[in-house]
Amino acid sequence: MIALAPDTPGPATAGIELLFVCGTLRRGASHHRILESLHARYLGRGIVAGDLFDLGPFPGARLVEPASAGIGSRRVIGELYRLPNAERGFGVLDRYEGLQSVAPEMSLFRRELTCVWLWGGKSVQAWIYRLNRKPAVARRIPSGDYCEPGRTVHK
Repeated sequence: MIALAPDTPGPATAGIELLFVCGTLRRGASHHRILESLHARYLGRGIVAGDLFDLGPFPGARLVEPASAGIGSRRVIGELYRLPNAERGFGVLDRYEGLQSVAPEMSLFRRELTCVWLWGGKSVQAWIYRLNRKPAVARRIPSGDYCEPGRTVHK
């Protein structure tokens, strides 16, 4: 996994236009309109290795190393998007996610490249905003799906 602080020299996107979202940016959730305004193209559902936590008005993902034979039981379910203008798009998203370029360790989230498994078995590298540290108080979402049917989603 590669983590880049917003003030890292060179392209802040490392040439990758793909974004994995698992919370309020998903279709039908409270802030999906941000992706719409960026003309992000939905590519499908996917999974990353990790745990998803309910932080109240939004979730947060903690990544784990995937099991050698696949994802395993610790997984985060979300959606994969392509940003047509990644530099601009990630600038907007970094601000939305509260990334602090001066002191990135103080940010709640960090943008990082990770492996996303798509339905059908293909895997790709995509950016994810993941928790910078384990939350002190948060409930793990056992299914790994913030938008699962029957679950209260903050809209």
